[in-house]
Amino acid sequence: MAETIINYLINIPGEWAFVLVMVFLLFCGVGFPMPEEIPIIASAYLAYEGAVPVEWAIFFTVLAALMGDTIIFLVGRHFGHRIFELPILRNMVTRRRLRRANVYFKRWGNGVVFMGRFLAGVRSTVFLSAAILKMPLRRFLLLDGAAAVLSIPLNIIIVYSLLKIWGEDLHAVIQASRKFGHDALLVAAIVVLGLGVLIYFRRKNKHRANGKKTSPTPSTTA
Repeated sequence: MAETIINYLINIPGEWAFVLVMVFLLFCGVGFPMPEEIPIIASAYLAYEGAVPVEWAIFFTVLAALMGDTIIFLVGRHFGHRIFELPILRNMVTRRRLRRANVYFKRWGNGVVFMGRFLAGVRSTVFLSAAILKMPLRRFLLLDGAAAVLSIPLNIIIVYSLLKIWGEDLHAVIQASRKFGHDALLVAAIVVLGLGVLIYFRRKNKHRANGKKTSPTPSTTA
């Protein structure tokens, strides 16, 4: 199925192919039932074919993904718990899923949003839950943007490089990108998240140490 859709997208004449790929990617962000990897692979393929420079493919693919994520977040922020009354979205974020997301946020904090970008099946649910649970928009954009800047260019570069090696064997490229891409993204996400946790605790310990240094000493004078 993925190969069929990608073939359809990349065979559209002119520059409209890349525009349509970006539209599909935007729809993926707002809950359209299609894996995000399909427009990302199509974007890399169009860059390989010379339809757009690879730098443009990376930039606009990241931009379209972030726009879709922001739209679904703002929908959750606007409707709040009334989202359960919307037929289109109530199957995406149920009360049970929201309670589970709340537990995840309490246990792992902001890292849930960062990791949510790497989990295709629950991405929209995590973002909606973050909005309903009143996460500030600026924090959401920072976390989701960091994950998108890490994951999407890496995916495009992997697919682009595989196309350079194997040519237009799309089936082999898709299979290889799934194998290597998922592993590379998982390792990269764990490393970045680990660094974030390390920096957080270092700052926390430094703050505590500074607090102890500046605390007043008991007076010894009578």
